[in-house]
Amino acid sequence: MQHTCKSCGTRVKIPEEWILIGLDQRIKCQVCGNRVNLKIKEFVDKKNASTAKGKTPKGTIIIASKKETNTSYRLSITNGNTNTTLAILDIYTHKTYIVGRSVQKIKLMDQSAEPIIIPTEFDSAVSRVHFELKFSAINGRSKIVIKDLNSLHKTHLLRDGKPQTLGAQEQVFIDISDIVKIGQNTLIGFSKSDF
Repeated sequence: MQHTCKSCGTRVKIPEEWILIGLDQRIKCQVCGNRVNLKIKEFVDKKNASTAKGKTPKGTIIIASKKETNTSYRLSITNGNTNTTLAILDIYTHKTYIVGRSVQKIKLMDQSAEPIIIPTEFDSAVSRVHFELKFSAINGRSKIVIKDLNSLHKTHLLRDGKPQTLGAQEQVFIDISDIVKIGQNTLIGFSKSDF
């Protein structure tokens, strides 16, 4: 979704997360300083209700995305100190995954979740149930969502070299280029492949 400034014509990309949760926002043009209230919730509500041609705020256009129904993702687990790879796994957009050290604890938490196990020998600081990984569709595109599950040593996100620590039960969207760090030195990276 993009907004076009009425004063200077500059286009500003609206974060997809705002569209997903229907978050109304006030934005400021970085070029001319013009401020505008975006009524995203109104658009999302009309879209979800499947009404005919819901109006969007003036100057705002919705950009159609190509469907990603045949997209697969690959997850790699490596040791950040030694660069040894524990596993490379294919993950699928219709499943929920829980990363941790204990299959039993993961299954107790969510029977339908697919466990991704980090053995104690690989990293003993990974919690038995560390974080959840699932996919959420935004405008026909799959976005990766992770959520910390009250892990002892927290879940960390490395984005453009900058670390971010997730709080207990905090959920964030991540980009394919982000790296998730858990335990002492376990790094989880993602790649995408179309088939």
